[in-house]
Amino acid sequence: MNGPRNSRAAFRAPALLFVLALLTLFALWLESLPVQGDWARAGYLNYSAGLTLLFAFALSRLIKPLGLPYITGYLFAGMLAGPYVMQILEPDLVRRLHIVDDLALGIIGLAAGASISWKEMRRLGRSVMLTSILQIGFIFLLLFSFTFFLSFLFSSFAGLSPKEHLALCLVISLLCSAQSPSSAIAVIDECNASGSFTDTVLGVTVMVDIIVICLFPLILSAAHGISAPTGARNGPDFFILLPELGFSLLLGALAGIMLNALMRKTKTDFALFILCFAFGVYKTSDWLGGWSEEQFGILMHPDPLLICMSAGFTVRNLEKTSTVFHDAVHRFSLPVYLLFFSLAGASLRLDALALMWPMAGILCLLRATGLFMGGTMAGMLSNTSKEIRRISFLAHLSKAGVSIGLAQLAARSLPAVGTLITTLVLAVIAVNQVIGPVALKWVLNRAGETEGREET
Repeated sequence: MNGPRNSRAAFRAPALLFVLALLTLFALWLESLPVQGDWARAGYLNYSAGLTLLFAFALSRLIKPLGLPYITGYLFAGMLAGPYVMQILEPDLVRRLHIVDDLALGIIGLAAGASISWKEMRRLGRSVMLTSILQIGFIFLLLFSFTFFLSFLFSSFAGLSPKEHLALCLVISLLCSAQSPSSAIAVIDECNASGSFTDTVLGVTVMVDIIVICLFPLILSAAHGISAPTGARNGPDFFILLPELGFSLLLGALAGIMLNALMRKTKTDFALFILCFAFGVYKTSDWLGGWSEEQFGILMHPDPLLICMSAGFTVRNLEKTSTVFHDAVHRFSLPVYLLFFSLAGASLRLDALALMWPMAGILCLLRATGLFMGGTMAGMLSNTSKEIRRISFLAHLSKAGVSIGLAQLAARSLPAVGTLITTLVLAVIAVNQVIGPVALKWVLNRAGETEGREET
């Protein structure tokens, strides 16, 4: 049974290496061309994006025999093609291509929501909530203790006042607790994983981010109050995050009900409609933000990812159309993950990692320790098997998305430490986003929930 598969893999490896070599040579030639005028820039953008995607696809298939998930290849290809290595994708091009994120995150959100069963969540709810709370608590405690008491060892903290230092410690400790639902759902979908452990991993990943979003206004308000000069006005935009969270979940539930009704009454191919829906959610969210600020002076910007997750969850648990919906979303998984994670790799701040790697490395180790302590204690309280307790923390190493957005908001609100916050968060993301998907795939295999996936 393994003979033909092994021979096919052996045949594909030299072919893929040849393709990668050709793509590299073409990239070097493309970089040497002069780019002048709008038409030339548009063509260069298309060629650069297409070349990066081909490179990512070939690299991901080349490393597949090593047991690495596809998104690791996508991330590495993006890093190589990005502004800090081969410079195929320059910073301006990466920013212009981030319109793809709107579409990709919408599809990923729908897929994540559609993977969560309410019946399973009721059964696993105690375990999911315990794990989420304990992981956040231990990570916050460990990182705050280190950054507050031992950060004098690093020159980056030397110029901060005691109040600025305390504000930085609070924000960094919370932001490093967040995880990455997009990475988790991509690996779970690739492995075709299913089972109680998989449901728990996905539930914890989503719940942790929701809790972090809820805690962020409180932590940021405290940090702003500590570090702001006496009499400074505390911005009200922090406290709009909690209503935004509830509003986003409600909009998603209503959208899911409408999607369910539409799918029951029509027999057309729903894949293209799902694609338009995912993109439309992001554009509608932007419009609502601008409209609320213009009409009421309050920036009420619903979270598009939460809307899509809530919509996917609603459709999945209305049962009658869940299979049709899952198939429609799954059809876009390859191009969506390829686009999103290649650009994510190109966007990783390798310069930030080079600048802050000692501090980032220690924060990553402490974060992993907090995940292990929280997961182990939650497993003991939930009577989880010893083997799962010992390795489950590896499923939660990935982080991105929410951390980046909240770090940018914190940087605007705390200008004195804003640059340090974003640099540290991006450095920690760069490390964990490379290691996390590999660790998650290994854990899912070890838990025995990835059987039945045919090689494609």
